[in-house]
Amino acid sequence: MRFYCNFVDSILNVDSSKFSFADVVVFGFNFIGKVNYKNELAGSQDNLLKLSKISKNSQKIVIGGAYTDNYGVVRKSALISEKGKILGICDMRLKRHDLAVSIGYGYKIYQTKSGKIGVLIDDDVLNYDACRCMTMCDDDVISDKQEKFNLDYLIRSYSFLFGIPIILVTPKGIIATDINGEIIKKSEQNEVDVIVPSKKNYTILTTKQRGLN
Repeated sequence: MRFYCNFVDSILNVDSSKFSFADVVVFGFNFIGKVNYKNELAGSQDNLLKLSKISKNSQKIVIGGAYTDNYGVVRKSALISEKGKILGICDMRLKRHDLAVSIGYGYKIYQTKSGKIGVLIDDDVLNYDACRCMTMCDDDVISDKQEKFNLDYLIRSYSFLFGIPIILVTPKGIIATDINGEIIKKSEQNEVDVIVPSKKNYTILTTKQRGLN
């Protein structure tokens, strides 16, 4: 699975020719800015439509970060669209106490033409069980939109323990790891092209326990 990552450009100055080679395009939190659901429904804001058009015109899977406002409840979110169709919006589930946003509900894996993509947001990557559950749900790759860049030791551990590739996208660069916990790419450039092998390595284990009847 080939990723194009850009954590600088906004939705207003996207050049789709830059990522014609990619399967998945990932933008940072300044890509969309703020999505106000009330204004989107009223038609006074069209950020969701702009995201959909970029995805449709490029025929790519596009993931963009945003702050979403659901009638006063602000969350840190990621929006994903494939070939013009909005597949969903997922919210950050785990947060530090000093962040002035609300938490969302649950984690999401999206079935796309390139495979299953699990999306985590910012501090969600600190949740061991989130990565573990995505692996159990037969995820192919985990993409995390993160503010911090010095978490390579953590995602390397997750990749090795769960046998799944992870790509970490931050304002300071990207880190991608394979199923052996090795870093396949680490870059501080504003635009990064990285190929993440769609290969998993895990074993299904069974167990027995005493019946309840």
